[in-house]
Amino acid sequence: MTRVPLLLNELIRLKIHSGESAHSCVSRLLGWEGEDLRVTWPSLGGSPVAVQPKETVRILFDRGGMAYTFEGVVLEAAHLPEPMLTLRPTSPVERIERRIDVRVAAAVPVELNVKVVSLEEFRSSGEGATHIDTRTVTLSGGGFTIHNSDPLPVGKLFEVRMFLGDRRRALTMSARIVRCEMTASAPESEPFEVAFAFSRIAESTRTNIVRFAFRIQKEAAAQATLDPPQT
Repeated sequence: MTRVPLLLNELIRLKIHSGESAHSCVSRLLGWEGEDLRVTWPSLGGSPVAVQPKETVRILFDRGGMAYTFEGVVLEAAHLPEPMLTLRPTSPVERIERRIDVRVAAAVPVELNVKVVSLEEFRSSGEGATHIDTRTVTLSGGGFTIHNSDPLPVGKLFEVRMFLGDRRRALTMSARIVRCEMTASAPESEPFEVAFAFSRIAESTRTNIVRFAFRIQKEAAAQATLDPPQT
């Protein structure tokens, strides 16, 4: 397989795991061993992410304003002399047409209001919360997660107002709950992690969110370079 066209010290993203547990983490190319890549240990929000040998990962990088990706397998996960992974590419490089899969840790203010589309739906909604004022835990162009004190029903639709830094200007969209579960990583007062997927969103709004996520990720990558993970 032809060597992947990455540059030494280039910032990359590793998408680890799959489905709802997928995370797009920050890393950097340290060098090569033949066609294999040596990269820094991936981090999310400045914290190292668990990775195991033989695990399949997806590698993403930018070139000329476009996003590219290829798959690889973890050959080695080493902690000395510095935390790093050795990856072997297993697929050709492909261009990504839509860059919505980058998920970042971000505390973005959101206002959620239950969207009722029929009298029957209103009657079946019960006494659950109809308005939630909170902050996101993670964010991507495809959706976001929050922590909540009570469980929320999967499938419930909300109208969302999101503020990416300017409280005077809200981005609006609809989002549906796709997952709700208790998680050890949530605070004791809000033990439920609730995942939302955008169901109606303007492309200009999605683009703003993706750009925001990339900016947060680049800032995290710069900080990770200054403060490498400790082992």
